[in-house]
Amino acid sequence: MSTSNAVVVILLFTLAIIVASNDIENLFGVSINDLLKNEAALQSYATQLETEGYFKVENLLNTDSAQSLSSQMGSSSISRTDVWRNPWQVPTINPEYPEDHPINFMTQAKGGFVGRTDLPQVFIDLYNYKPVLELFRKILLKHTYQSLYLSADFEGSIYGLVGIEGDIGGQHLDQHPFSCVWMLQKPLHNSGEFQYVRYSPVKYESKNGTSFEWDFDLMHQINIKNEDAIRNHRKAISVQNGDVYCFEGNVTMHETTQIKGEIDRILFVTAYHELEGFQHTGAVNDNNKWGKHKVADIEIQSHGEL
Repeated sequence: MSTSNAVVVILLFTLAIIVASNDIENLFGVSINDLLKNEAALQSYATQLETEGYFKVENLLNTDSAQSLSSQMGSSSISRTDVWRNPWQVPTINPEYPEDHPINFMTQAKGGFVGRTDLPQVFIDLYNYKPVLELFRKILLKHTYQSLYLSADFEGSIYGLVGIEGDIGGQHLDQHPFSCVWMLQKPLHNSGEFQYVRYSPVKYESKNGTSFEWDFDLMHQINIKNEDAIRNHRKAISVQNGDVYCFEGNVTMHETTQIKGEIDRILFVTAYHELEGFQHTGAVNDNNKWGKHKVADIEIQSHGEL
């Protein structure tokens, strides 16, 4: 290739990046660059995360964008699932614990999923858009994080959720320590509400030293619907189409109430980690066999390792 042709290729590639960046910027209802310069706003989000267990950026997507993305998500390849699982997303009873122990408390997870490999490209572009990652990183650096990276998980780094009438999201913890939910379409009657309990590890001292354990007592009280425990610890997030709320999913037990009415609940989730290269393991990875990931797994089982 001649030098002049090489220059032309580079210019075209650069132009394509600029055009794509401009297209992404048109999706937002607020200026990301302005937020990045607004120290008061960044501190406010960090304080909300510290005190409430989440922060919410209102109208991060404008109304038209939310509607368009909702339509694209609804037209994607959706994998339906209906499973009962414990808070760590394991679908089997652990015989080492009593059946009434919180580790063996099963709830129903019923809904539609769109894995990363089935998502339209615009969602991937949004996830990879550096100013958004920088916004979340700046907020978390004011919290307790040292850094923030995109997840490397094959299907679960970014995924869509499409809930229809009757769907419900059972309580669970994430493996990703930080997740953001981008609301595209709310269902009717305030259904499909995101509810959560933030659990702080309980510290124990013994002759063997200091150890930390989940607050199983509080989990049990929540599970048996103790009114005081629910009133003092369970919270809900009010959200509108285009809003984005972010939380620490690996210490925040969360669920969504059953969807009522003919309007689907449509959103997508973006996941992050303090360390580079994070991928799901164990039951969570098994549950995330959507799209091409699922096809590849079937091929490996049928033909051996590819």
